Amino acid sequence: YAGGADIEPGFVSAPSADPATPPPHLTGGTVDITLAFDGSPLALGTDFDEFVPAAHADALEHEPGLARDLRRLLWSAMTGAGFVVLTQEWWHFESGTRRWAAVTGGKPRYGAYSA
Repeated sequence: YAGGADIEPGFVSAPSADPATPPPHLTGGTVDITLAFDGSPLALGTDFDEFVPAAHADALEHEPGLARDLRRLLWSAMTGAGFVVLTQEWWHFESGTRRWAAVTGGKPRYGAYSA
């Protein structure tokens, strides 16, 4: 993230020089994803990488509408495939990372870790 504005904690992983704690995207077990139709991204309530409270994965749960339903569809497809979502970002999913392991109780498959 190259923006200069202050953002809420939880968005954007801090850089790490420690190989045991790599940022999740550097592990290969993280993807940022959205839904599209005919090659155009669908509106899921915020822009991709918009670091605002409305980007939280559950921010639209009490606001019926298409954006909420599309987020639910994305969440269902990704969690059904074994991914976990980052609470602050509806578009950020992980599998096999340290965060994924903490949520699921599994063993990390990507990035450095100690057994």
